[in-house]
Amino acid sequence: MSAQLLGVGSVIDQHLDPRDVVAYVDGVATAAERARIEAHLATCAECRAEVSEVPRIIATAPRARASRRRLIISAAGIAAMLLVFFWPHPDTDRRLPRHRESAITTTIAPVLIAPLGAVASASSFTWSAVPHASQYVVRVFDPDGSVVWQGRTRDTVLTPPPEIGLRVGRPYYWKIEAQTGFDRSTSSDLVEFSIRDHRRQ
Repeated sequence: MSAQLLGVGSVIDQHLDPRDVVAYVDGVATAAERARIEAHLATCAECRAEVSEVPRIIATAPRARASRRRLIISAAGIAAMLLVFFWPHPDTDRRLPRHRESAITTTIAPVLIAPLGAVASASSFTWSAVPHASQYVVRVFDPDGSVVWQGRTRDTVLTPPPEIGLRVGRPYYWKIEAQTGFDRSTSSDLVEFSIRDHRRQ
């Protein structure tokens, strides 16, 4: 079963099109497209894993020997790499096994997916997977830096309890700490979000 959705790309076999992933990571998706993509990522672990692969692909991309300038990858370049890594190739799919993960030499920090910025709700928190992470710690802070809520999970999505009572229009901040071994962890950036007041729309 396949479904066609309006937006940058489409859902192929109920998964995001690589163009959707590129538009989301590159920050060029519209608000409606971003909401659609985040809704899908909240329920699809495979697509969340693909989103988390993008920083790794960029970090391991080959650099020109003669150039000392920093490698800049455009949306088109990311799209090309995603198509190479994730898109099925009829001539080779049946003969060669597909490998999604390459050798890991460094620990990659989790990337926060939702909520980001002004959102309709914060009913769930979603982020990218970290290789070999045994547990994730979610922390939400108020503008004073006090912890409003903290939760733990082995998944990459977590629903907060309703009693934390996030207020409409008030800025909040959240981050993820991925525990990757004994006394070892890696953390995401601290990101701001707020819940929009629907009465003003």
